[in-house]
Amino acid sequence: MADQAQVDVVPPAEERVVEPDDFTPTDYLVAVTRRDGGSCICGSWHFDSATCGHVYRVHDQKCGAKSAGRGNRSAYCPQTSGRILHSNVKVDAPCPAAACQPQN
Repeated sequence: MADQAQVDVVPPAEERVVEPDDFTPTDYLVAVTRRDGGSCICGSWHFDSATCGHVYRVHDQKCGAKSAGRGNRSAYCPQTSGRILHSNVKVDAPCPAAACQPQN
């Protein structure tokens, strides 16, 4: 069972710190196992600040893989709309909270 991927948990990986100018959330998404046994990138991705530890950005991702026949609109895959995924990628900048911003 140790070899089996955990459901709704980002696969373990070494922490990575990126500069804010180089940060585009979609560049750092990975497939995560769903409850139905499939995997996709759907969910609410949380990227933390490497400087203060708070959430730097939340990115809602819908891959649309299960939206056949629904027109052009992307949809969350089954049972993924509420899943929160914590990325191993951290941004080298403070979060948007006023208390974490540099004082002038």
